[in-house]
Amino acid sequence: MNVSIATDEGTRQITMVSTRAEWSGVEQAELTGGGRFGHIVILEDLREAESSVERLERAERLAAVGELAAAVAHEIRNPLTILKGAVSLVPQRLNDREFLEQFSHIAAAEMDRIDGTVGSLLRFSRYSQPEMVPIDIRQVIEKACDFISEYGRERGVAVELMSSADVPTLSGDADHLTQAVLNLMLNGIQAMPAGGTLRVGVKWPSGSRYVQVIVADTGTGIPPELRDRVFEMFFTTKESGTGLGLPFVQRIVYDHHGFIEFESDRGKGTTFVIRLPVMSQSQSRIGRTEVSSIDY
Repeated sequence: MNVSIATDEGTRQITMVSTRAEWSGVEQAELTGGGRFGHIVILEDLREAESSVERLERAERLAAVGELAAAVAHEIRNPLTILKGAVSLVPQRLNDREFLEQFSHIAAAEMDRIDGTVGSLLRFSRYSQPEMVPIDIRQVIEKACDFISEYGRERGVAVELMSSADVPTLSGDADHLTQAVLNLMLNGIQAMPAGGTLRVGVKWPSGSRYVQVIVADTGTGIPPELRDRVFEMFFTTKESGTGLGLPFVQRIVYDHHGFIEFESDRGKGTTFVIRLPVMSQSQSRIGRTEVSSIDY
């Protein structure tokens, strides 16, 4: 490492020879007084700090891996326990047709449950980085509504699309964002077993650095004691859920340098808001045609 110090006589250079790169802190201060002028240089070895940071990061990674392994084990062991109990009864009840039919249904359902967990985990782990290009977020929302409109109609849910007429260009991956919005819409529809309304919209407060994507349902709401866990991997309150939908959405949003938040009222519904940054080089609007509310 070389440190150069400017003096009245010229520039002096202090050289520290090392066989490998080091973390070092350098501070310089002038000394004056008594008709004399000088410098003081303080060199601080930061190798211990570097080592502490590396140890902390390694510990955090190991803790995350441990939590994931425990969650996967829990999700797979539960159906395996059910299968094991059912299989143990088969030899004694080979002539019980009703039992065998029931067993076949249980076995198929639990194997599907395991397959769903493994499949969701593989999709999550194989997630590719987004290809960032200029996009019109309104087209993303419209595409998601087209995909899910029939699913909602079959369950008595009206999907309402509302979008601002004045929306800046975003930099993003349209396919990834479509998947994120679809996951939120699917959750919203499933939260309304008796039917209801799902409102999906795009909003841009004039001059804001973020465009808002809003998905609001009129469903059951999220209990207060569960709200801190909605983005946990494998956490779900649905019998057939894998608990990877919202973590997947969060990952997509973060990869777009955005934020996701929600508000929920028990018995009234839940509103998710995704905030995505507008393109830094362009605040120009994409078209000025009003997108009317559409009842799918």
